[in-house]
Amino acid sequence: MMRAETDLNGVTNVLVVEDEEIFRSGLRIVLSPFADQLAIVGEADNTADAIAKVETLVPDVVLMDLHLPSFAGDLKRDWRHGVDAIAKIRSIAPTTQVLVLSHLGKQPLVGRDLRIVFDALEAGARGYLTKDAGFNGETLASSIRRIDHGEAIYGSTIARRLREYPHMLTQREREVLDLLAEGKSDQDIAAILFIALKTVKHHVSSILLKLHARSRHVLEEVPSDQELIPA
Repeated sequence: MMRAETDLNGVTNVLVVEDEEIFRSGLRIVLSPFADQLAIVGEADNTADAIAKVETLVPDVVLMDLHLPSFAGDLKRDWRHGVDAIAKIRSIAPTTQVLVLSHLGKQPLVGRDLRIVFDALEAGARGYLTKDAGFNGETLASSIRRIDHGEAIYGSTIARRLREYPHMLTQREREVLDLLAEGKSDQDIAAILFIALKTVKHHVSSILLKLHARSRHVLEEVPSDQELIPA
């Protein structure tokens, strides 16, 4: 069972799923100062290994890239492998939260890049950060902890793009999404908007539900000649 939101003292167990050893090493380095909050309990460089380790370790959070090979020795990296793995992880370990940390094109999200984001969220990812935007250890550690304690995390690049669909979100939901993009916690958002914490959580759940439910409709509105190939 997920730890209570008020229990912020427990260590969050993290499984890192990333096929680039240099990047995995970098994650270990930037997260090492936060060993009192986070423990990297395992690593995987392909989706088959990631799913197997989730079954064995049942980590609190899986921090994962999307563009992954499906098995050891596979030379094909595909974002669909990552999306399929998210769905499988959420199926076999419902208490494990998934935070995506992946590349996207630097231009505005359209076509395939937008599809990647929506499909990852629909598969069950609770948050999405981009490697392209840059991050530091403190921000990443905070994001992992907040995901573990039931919050949703969007990087600013993702949130700005999703906000461009006003027909999907209410004015208040757009305000909440903007604050999420700024890294604000649920408690911060409640204080800034002068609303109850329970109301913030309701808005976040509504945002996730609307993005998932309407994703195919939105994608149909994107001309095929605008599709971008992920970085």
